[in-house]
Amino acid sequence: MLKAIATSAGHLKPGAKTRDVVDPVYGERNRPAFDAVNDYDCGAAHQGKA
Repeated sequence: MLKAIATSAGHLKPGAKTRDVVDPVYGERNRPAFDAVNDYDCGAAHQGKA
């Protein structure tokens, strides 16, 4: 995750806002991936596998 943020931040132009870094990483387009990881991690934790 930190690498993705660093990559996004490295492409900013002068006058850019924090949202320009956050949206590509945490935006709605990526929500299904975060949900899948969350479901997998939390599901394993509930089954005692985490």
